[in-house]
Amino acid sequence: MPRTVILPKGSLSLHKRQAVENDMILLIHCEGWPVIRREEIAVFNDLFFHTNRKKYAGGRRGSKDPSVSIDLDRFKKRLKILYTHWNERKSDLWQSSHLIFMVYTPEVAERPKSAALNLWLLGYELEDTIMVFMEKEMHILCSTEDSSFLEALQGPARAAIGIDCLLHVKGNRADKEVVLRMMDGLMEDISKGTAFSIPTVGHIAQEASRGWLAKAWTDKFRSLNFPLLDVASGFSDLFSVKDSGEIMNVWKAAYLTDDVMRNCMIPAIKDAVEERVSHSRLTEKARRAVSRAAFLVDARLMMDPGSVGICFGPIIQSGSGFDIRPGHAASSAGLLQYGSAHAVMIALGCSYKGYCSAMVRMILFQKSPQQAKAYKALLTGEEAVIGSLRPGVRLSTVYHAAVSAVEREAPELVPHLTETFGSSMGLEFHESEWAIEARNERTVRQNMVFNVYLGLQDLQKDPKDGPTFSMVLADTVVVGGEDTTVLTPSSKLPRDVSYSLSIEVKDEEEAEAERCVALDRKEAERIPVIGEDIHKMISGELTLDGWLDKESLKVPKVPGSSRRRQPQNVPKGGRSSRGISKLG
Repeated sequence: MPRTVILPKGSLSLHKRQAVENDMILLIHCEGWPVIRREEIAVFNDLFFHTNRKKYAGGRRGSKDPSVSIDLDRFKKRLKILYTHWNERKSDLWQSSHLIFMVYTPEVAERPKSAALNLWLLGYELEDTIMVFMEKEMHILCSTEDSSFLEALQGPARAAIGIDCLLHVKGNRADKEVVLRMMDGLMEDISKGTAFSIPTVGHIAQEASRGWLAKAWTDKFRSLNFPLLDVASGFSDLFSVKDSGEIMNVWKAAYLTDDVMRNCMIPAIKDAVEERVSHSRLTEKARRAVSRAAFLVDARLMMDPGSVGICFGPIIQSGSGFDIRPGHAASSAGLLQYGSAHAVMIALGCSYKGYCSAMVRMILFQKSPQQAKAYKALLTGEEAVIGSLRPGVRLSTVYHAAVSAVEREAPELVPHLTETFGSSMGLEFHESEWAIEARNERTVRQNMVFNVYLGLQDLQKDPKDGPTFSMVLADTVVVGGEDTTVLTPSSKLPRDVSYSLSIEVKDEEEAEAERCVALDRKEAERIPVIGEDIHKMISGELTLDGWLDKESLKVPKVPGSSRRRQPQNVPKGGRSSRGISKLG
């Protein structure tokens, strides 16, 4: 894992090379070095990330990686939870199944429940693997590479619940014929291990045809006329309540999401008003920011940058005709659109160790009265959802509480609300069984994590005529015993998302003053590092971001004030530039 280093005075390029070679990442370099510059930090982190992009790309890990090892204590704990849940809820959630199998083949974009089970139970996604759970046995069909560390499960499985963990090794590059023969052998062992001549088999019906391995294994049971029943609801219920480690992973993912949204995506949208950039360029900038942010927060949150990923977005939409359906939204094409009564939707979701987070924010440019009213109603509705997510409350009750809140604020907007107001979230981005909708009678539990996702669609900017627009707000929240905590706290208040467009007119004197400040900007940013601040950063009392945000580091304002006029009033000899300012 990258480590924080303090570099002594010397050649920066030399230390960059040494740090990369020794798996280090630069956060501060101040011992004996009187100054620090922001661009030096950015350049170094770009260099580090691109040099190690393969090593820290995130995602699946193969057993060739010597660092791969299974947390056996966690495995024993969760295997016991799985079997206890299966036995206690067998009739209503597990379809009275006598055995359950899962097949994971990474041939789909979204994470299937089979991959979620791999991560939840083992901590890794094992590709092209079959897992079968029986009353007294657990069978795993895997590659030779994976078997080298899966062998460690045999003792803990017996100690936890008294079952035998049996491995069936198919080789690393076995062809289909070899794998099919291995399946026949596995099927014989299963038949011997069950007390039922025709056992009821639980599986994930939606994944039965995803990849030839899943299809071939499912066909083996069908050929024997074994009943196959869908147990997706059982796994959804099993994954719904998170333990402290899982909540910490969600919190870290949400911290990254909120950090990139607040410090990269929203400022980039504001800058784009002057630069006129494309949606695709802005989304790519956000992706790079996630990678860099993972390294920057490593020392503060004890995070492994290789476990950071993106599960949602980044998505940026502007103009009109937004598509805000969860799972279907995509960034708009072309250049960022802005102007009077224009809105921009920004969405992002980071993941950490497979656990997801998500948030959506709006930016409103010179919002119309209709947009102002719609946003206020939307914010009221989201607050009602978050306030109603309490242990023991039905999800349908949460849904109707939000509808009532919007109805009190603006009854004419109720028909424009999205059909669902989010869902539970964790290893899966969207757990449909736990959707916040009108007919879902499941009850909220403590330590559940939700993606609250509330939207208004197909609204008109002007009641008489005009193009349609949509709005959406989303946050990651965790349900506590008494309170629901928002893990993505960036402001959604109307005053913080509303901006006015203006034409800024500067005379020659003001323009010259700004040019002088620009020439001196580098010197203004080279601020002496005070010894007290160094010790605070080393001890963790002061973060790098907090240090950079200190008043002493801010660039002096340009002397004088700008006069704001209409475009047609630009004086001769002056110059104009488009800018934005926050509406109070």
